[in-house]
Amino acid sequence: MSYLARLEEACAAFVERVFAAAFPSEIQPAEVARKMAAALEAYALGERGTPVPRLFIVRIANGDFERLAPHRAELIERWRELAEEMAATLGTPLRERPEVRLVADPDAAPGTVGVELEAAAPAAVLVVRRGLPAGGRLPLDRGGTIGRDVSCDLVLLDPRVSRRHARAECVDGGWEIVDLQSRNGTIVNGQRVDRAPLRPGNLVELGDTLLAVEEAPSGS
Repeated sequence: MSYLARLEEACAAFVERVFAAAFPSEIQPAEVARKMAAALEAYALGERGTPVPRLFIVRIANGDFERLAPHRAELIERWRELAEEMAATLGTPLRERPEVRLVADPDAAPGTVGVELEAAAPAAVLVVRRGLPAGGRLPLDRGGTIGRDVSCDLVLLDPRVSRRHARAECVDGGWEIVDLQSRNGTIVNGQRVDRAPLRPGNLVELGDTLLAVEEAPSGS
């Protein structure tokens, strides 16, 4: 058995053990492990001895993303553990703990998984600066929905905000905000947008609520 095959087998066993109950049947845990192992192996062969980019982007279909929503936090934490184990096995140093972003890809077929390695963008957070809850936060490394509905990742107490108003998501290693056909629109730096990049210093208006994009404190 080749070195890569042994690595894939070990990774598949890890994922099957940890995620057997969490994954919907459409997604094959062994495929996740195979693609994570292949991405690390390709990097290790091309850049031997240098630190691995610590951002792993895991792309899945929109429907699979929604079904995994209740398990997202645990899923990401376990994937980080898996990335650490694989990097150690390959002898490719990680200066910081790896970051994993689970991304809904509208072009992905149900049950498929794509894994990419990228340099991590600076950590950032959306913070409520006007409106309620005062100081409410949405870390962009998690992404998620914003609105009045209690199922949203950031719930705003604003009657001019739609139930599911907007979504923050990862795109090519950066972050964007996407309007979810809200009644009163999404405004970034004074301009109404359907989709716009999010960078530290940007101001986002949803209804009467003002949010600011800020760099996350170190270690958050």
